[in-house]
Amino acid sequence: GVLYGFLKMETNLGANTGQCTYSEVEKVSIARYKKYGSKYKASINLLYKRRDIFYDIVDARGYNKSKKVSCSPNYIGQGGAMGVSQFMSDVWRGYEPEIRSKTGHKNPDPWSLTDGVMAMALKLRKAGATSDKEATIRRASINYLGAFNAHYYNGIVYWSKNYKKLFN
Repeated sequence: GVLYGFLKMETNLGANTGQCTYSEVEKVSIARYKKYGSKYKASINLLYKRRDIFYDIVDARGYNKSKKVSCSPNYIGQGGAMGVSQFMSDVWRGYEPEIRSKTGHKNPDPWSLTDGVMAMALKLRKAGATSDKEATIRRASINYLGAFNAHYYNGIVYWSKNYKKLFN
């Protein structure tokens, strides 16, 4: 149920896995950097690091560089998250060996439903989301998103507790 709640809140069960290219994400992020100044220098450096990893990921899977990712969000963040798990490229790269081990896929694909859900399950388990207790979900939602967001958290709690009703 918890995995379902996260999948629902992250991508609406896979319906929203990206509408932008990485170059569009980069353009918005650079414009924000120019507008808000050098205090975002570390964020821009991370953007470039993630861009290089992203291009490695798409090249290794035979995709072109215009593979869709999430757009720059309205909250502070860069955009560029991939597939149903909505992992940034550096996070995905860190989970690839474990995804490979669990799925047997030689080259795990962030846009594959199987690989993406496996990645999400691995990250949630690592974050301690092994029960549907609200305190556990809260900690896991902060770990997954990187900050607390009440709408995100409440949605996960709702969907994780009510998903069985949808299938009966």
